[in-house]
Amino acid sequence: YLSTIAALPELGDEGFCEPSIALLDNGDLLCVLRNGGGDKGPLWIARSKDQGRTWSVPVRITLTGNYPSLIAMQNGVLACVYGRPNNRVSFDLTGSGLAWSHTVVLANCRGNDHVEAAEIAPGELLCVYEDDEKDRDGWPMATGQRQWYGVRIRTEKLES
Repeated sequence: YLSTIAALPELGDEGFCEPSIALLDNGDLLCVLRNGGGDKGPLWIARSKDQGRTWSVPVRITLTGNYPSLIAMQNGVLACVYGRPNNRVSFDLTGSGLAWSHTVVLANCRGNDHVEAAEIAPGELLCVYEDDEKDRDGWPMATGQRQWYGVRIRTEKLES
């Protein structure tokens, strides 16, 4: 046991879950978690400045959804992919986790089947998700069928 990232029992029975941690350029660890879910379930962040020994009090951010995943991109942009409803990726150009200014909807689907992403080249994300409701032409799929989709997103951080 090293430390507890987040614990606020007053938030409800579910507690914090589905953590994702990214190492930031300044050496901090940033963790995104959810409490609750769906379009009204907020995402939270906590930060460690000492390699995970201690964590800040969790702070609610503007994003809502489930199964968040952080990617600290080589260009300093912080990306967070998450679902329900829809599968989305949001960007924090400051890299702090506190300024989510741009969101791209990857798919208008239920979003319960989660979404993942990886930086496949400097400034380029490959986001992958599955859908078990409709095929790529919009037709309902039979029970038990699933299709996987991939979306490439290129980011460029412009200096002002």
